[in-house]
Parts: sequence; structure tokens; C-alpha cells
Amino acid sequence: MGLLFPNTPDVLTDDCADLAIALLLSSMRQVCAADRYVRKSCWPKLGQYPPHMSGKRLGGVRLGRIGMAVAKRAEAFSCRISYFARLEKSGGPYKFYATILELANNSDMLVLTYALTNETTHIVGRKVLDALGPEVSLVAISHMKSGCALHSKGILPKDMFKVACTAVVNGGWKGTCLGV
Repeated sequence: MGLLFPNTPDVLTDDCADLAIALLLSSMRQVCAADRYVRKSCWPKLGQYPPHMSGKRLGGVRLGRIGMAVAKRAEAFSCRISYFARLEKSGGPYKFYATILELANNSDMLVLTYALTNETTHIVGRKVLDALGPEVSLVAISHMKSGCALHSKGILPKDMFKVACTAVVNGGWKGTCLGV
């Protein structure tokens, strides 16, 4: 007798999309830092904190079921949505970029929502990470077989969390949320 591992498409689509939006809001609004800001009574002295998510540019890498669900939710925040995929979705409402580097250069938030396969393992490398800039929030909710959806020569998947944290601490990214 063996173990059965069923495929359950769509069962967790909404949950993953909800989590992606929650992570984006947390990162863009800097929820933890904002909580400390208010608790230290900085609000009356220093004014409003922090920036908002509304109207920002959301880049999606591969718009499958989960990516489309994230995009739909982001529309409620008046986000300008664009994506990178192997092929452009004909008649779709979102802007298509032919390369992931173009997408990264034109995004305030980047969401990775793709299955980790041999084809996608190296899709986000050093150039893409460098292109994100200091104000970008990165959320990776990719379905991971093993390893990590982020990979680059010289960055092993197991070290990506360390790289992401270092980037945030050193002002490289506004926020990073990895994994589901």
C-alpha cells in the first residue's frame, strides 16, 4: 500500500491570494513598524506613517489561477497590474512584459505565483533582484516542490532568506515575504 497525494487545484487558490494581499499590505504599510511607531506616540509628533498600497504597480510573475486571484484583489486597491509569462494572455486586462527584468523595473510590488519546476527554478536571478530597487516589496507564494522559487548564481535557495533579510535591512527592498 502506498501513499496517495491528490492534486487539489482551486481548493487553496483564494487562501493563497488572500495571504499574498495580506503580505503585500503588511510590507507596503510596514504594519509591524507602524505599530511600534504608534505605541511610541510618534504619530502626534512626526505625522502619518507609513506609505500606502493604493495605486502602486503590482507585477505578477506567471498569472495562473493564484496570480489572477491576487490581481483581482489588487484591483480593489486601484493597483496598476502587469505580468510576465511565457505567453501573453490574449484579450487580458493587464499589461504584459516580455521579460521578467522589464517587469521588475516597472513594479512597486512583485508577486511570484508559479510552480517550481525545472523551467522556473532560475526565473528570478540576481539581475531581477537588483532591478527591484529600494522601494519594492517582494512576495513569493510559489508552490515549492523543494528549494526556493528565487535562485541566482551564487545564491543557493537555502540562503535566499538570508539574502532577502539583508536586502531589507540594508535598504535594498521595502519588504520581503517568502513561502507558503
